[in-house]
Amino acid sequence: MTTPAVEKAIREDYSPEPFFFRQEYEPGAERWVAWTNTQDRLRELYYRVLDCFPSMVEILCKLEREGQVEQGGDPWLRYHGVCQLDNLTSAIRKNEDWVFQDGGSQLCVRCAGGGDYLVLDEHGILFFYSDDNGFRDLCQELGFEERAEPLLYESGHWHYRAGRNESWEPFLRQLGLHAVS
Repeated sequence: MTTPAVEKAIREDYSPEPFFFRQEYEPGAERWVAWTNTQDRLRELYYRVLDCFPSMVEILCKLEREGQVEQGGDPWLRYHGVCQLDNLTSAIRKNEDWVFQDGGSQLCVRCAGGGDYLVLDEHGILFFYSDDNGFRDLCQELGFEERAEPLLYESGHWHYRAGRNESWEPFLRQLGLHAVS
């Protein structure tokens, strides 16, 4: 059974077929960018990339500050920790509705000690900071086309919030994540 389209952020006129490309996000620094038009495909790509990570990972979970975004301050509450990859995967599977649908969250995973870095942002876009071209092969295997496209956030859109930040507490506790400034 196919789940509905990615709901983290919505733009009525945005419905490209799955794509990925290499993007220079600052001078001399590149990352992979991937977009898919269904939650099933997003989940499959996300878990397949996670499978390539080592057994210990660092996690940064960012939750939008409720009611403070317009006030000009830092829009994010940050929670950080280190855990076994198996624990992270289990926690994500138990909380998929939050991880893959809450447009007020970002989940960032990095190889413990540094290295490759995976981000699922608040728009449902997957960013992979790596020099490894295996990401290209994986995306192509999953039916993504390699092409640059405008990203959802480049034009007017709105975010879907799956619930309040308190809803994330079981996930944060399960992974032992602690608030950081």
